Formats: sequence, C-alpha cells, structure tokens
Amino acid sequence: LTNAHYEVLTLLRSHRDDDKGFAVMARHLYPMQHVRLHQAVTLPELTAALLSPGPEPGTNLKAALAGSVLPYGPTIAEHVILDAGLDPGMKLKPAQSQAQDSLPP
Repeated sequence: LTNAHYEVLTLLRSHRDDDKGFAVMARHLYPMQHVRLHQAVTLPELTAALLSPGPEPGTNLKAALAGSVLPYGPTIAEHVILDAGLDPGMKLKPAQSQAQDSLPP
C-alpha cells in the first residue's frame, strides 16, 4: 500500500535485492524504476523459444516458459498457460517432432 507519492505505507514483509540495488520497505519510496511493464509475447517469439535447443524434451510447459520465454514468474506463467486453454504440466516433445506435427498433411 502506497500513498500518492509512492511512499510505502505498509506491507507484509520487506524485500531487498542488493544485486539490483533496491529495497521495498515501509516508509520508503517504492522503486518505480524497477517496475516491469506489460510485455506481450508474440507467436513467432513463443514458437522460436519452444523450438530452440533450450528446453529439454520432457520438460513441462510451465517450466519451459516461466522466466525464459514469458517475462513472468511461474505463478503468472501458469495462469497465462491455463488462460490459453493449455495444460501447464504438458510435457514437451523433441523440437524436430514438434515442427513435423505442426506441418499440414
């Protein structure tokens, strides 16, 4: 909870990230420079990431997408996957068979 000047009034627990150089604590300004704006992922970016050699075959979809492809953590990534009508636990196939499965007969 912040006031109109983005000063943190209260929170459940403070957070400090020394590597990024910011802290979220009561009676301090909220670090607005570290806020991530909404970032859409395009179908070509998603396809390229899933067909790249990055995710191992057998990795579940949520683990493959969270943090690397989607600019969100695992909880939001799971919500996005469910909202798309997919199963977050779906196992990835090898990239070659995925590419062949997507080709028309």
